[in-house]
Amino acid sequence: MSLRKFFERLGEAILHPSIPKPKLPKVRKKLGPPQVPRPLKGYFEGKGMGWPEYVILKVQVAFLLSLLFAVCAIFSFWLVFPLALVSTYLLSLLPQLKAAFGEDYPAYRFFLFLCVLLPWFLFLTRLGPLFVLAGLGFLLVSVSTFRIKYGRDFTYGVVEKTMGGKALVRVGYDIRSNTKAGLYLAEAPFRVKKGQKVKVRVERPLFGLRGSKVGPIVEVTNITER
Repeated sequence: MSLRKFFERLGEAILHPSIPKPKLPKVRKKLGPPQVPRPLKGYFEGKGMGWPEYVILKVQVAFLLSLLFAVCAIFSFWLVFPLALVSTYLLSLLPQLKAAFGEDYPAYRFFLFLCVLLPWFLFLTRLGPLFVLAGLGFLLVSVSTFRIKYGRDFTYGVVEKTMGGKALVRVGYDIRSNTKAGLYLAEAPFRVKKGQKVKVRVERPLFGLRGSKVGPIVEVTNITER
């Protein structure tokens, strides 16, 4: 660069200084609550279900898939690798379960660990009858422990409509009372209002394959659904 050009550039910089533009921090958009994927949203809303039920559906589907791989791996050992992948996927759902079920999360965590371990006990039955007995014993002890530690004879719901001495209550999936998500017509021994969160008694069957039967409303909580 010649001396002349150097002084020309220096003079230009002095007479017309360029002020650097401050870099503003990028504002991150606040993410809303998790949503059910659009293809399934209409079905879930029609059944009175939401994102927590969607998370449970993923757990149930993965569990059934792991059972299938476990049975197949008994006869073809290489299928133990997809079984391991599904087990890893199940464990990856723990944060979603925590976000979906809040204070009831320990019960769902216990349930998920069962979903991970039971297929492996099933796979180990290929080693002999002793492992079959061990698997059955583990299942019985685990189910009994869950019912004693986390089981309850009530659940919570939101009043959708009142009609005389009854109320239409929207209940979410509740593993602790073995209640399926949906709308239930419950007895209302006292006055309740639309939007109130209520405690509802349930009748739990011995095996609970069809879910618990929703009984009367027993209490109105201090939380009102907006």
